[in-house]
Amino acid sequence: LLHLLGSGGFGSVYKATYHGATVAVKQVKRCSKNHLASRQSFWAELNVARLGHNNVVRIVAASTCTPATQDSLGTIIMEYVG
Repeated sequence: LLHLLGSGGFGSVYKATYHGATVAVKQVKRCSKNHLASRQSFWAELNVARLGHNNVVRIVAASTCTPATQDSLGTIIMEYVG
């Protein structure tokens, strides 16, 4: 991770390097009040990215494996548009 680009209610986004390419890495927060809604939002974001439209940021990789010390639902690695 190179630096924080922004953060909000759904998580934080960082500028990073992945396999030599500049990417955006989104660490999705786990909602403490509604775990099901958090998971549904995470998977909905991944499903939208499969549309392959020019106006939708391309997802490079995603993972639901997170360290136990982080309150994260997962990580989404996307093309960096900036």
